[in-house]
Amino acid sequence: MDDSLHARSPAGLRSDAVRNRDALLTVARRSLAAGDDTLAMNALAKEACVGVGTAYRHFPSRQVLLEALAVDSFDKLVVEARDLTNNPDTAGALHRLIVAEIELQLDDAGLSAVLASETCACTDTMAVIGELGKLTSQLLERGVREGIVSAELDADDIRHLICGTAFAVRAAGRESLDSYVRVLVNGLRP
Repeated sequence: MDDSLHARSPAGLRSDAVRNRDALLTVARRSLAAGDDTLAMNALAKEACVGVGTAYRHFPSRQVLLEALAVDSFDKLVVEARDLTNNPDTAGALHRLIVAEIELQLDDAGLSAVLASETCACTDTMAVIGELGKLTSQLLERGVREGIVSAELDADDIRHLICGTAFAVRAAGRESLDSYVRVLVNGLRP
């Protein structure tokens, strides 16, 4: 039996368990969108009309819940990153990846929280962050070879810079996105 935690819905759940899980995710997503990032399991369970035990069975911790909320955004981000590694315009690809990641974080506070965290609770989240890091590294290595990216930066540095920029854009307003991204991209140069 696999005792590891997963952000994705486990296969073989009964239909009522799927409904309960989906209800909890819907309530949590609404809570985050309203600016409440506490994700208090008792309150979420009550609003989703499920027992607290059911809530904790699906999401044993806040981190597991955040990772489950971010699954769809991670999927979009990895697809985008894969496509961009095939783009011959390295500078354009890096810029597009940075913008895509910031925009997804602005739309999905769960993604932002997971990317800003230094650890993952779920094995599938670790795998997808690892894949995203690998794809980002490929673009960075190309950028270093082309002389447009500093060799001292790695994928984790970029992730942290993007998270910080997303935080700044969220605070200043979406209209600041282009200028903040321009500052970030200029800072990547050697």
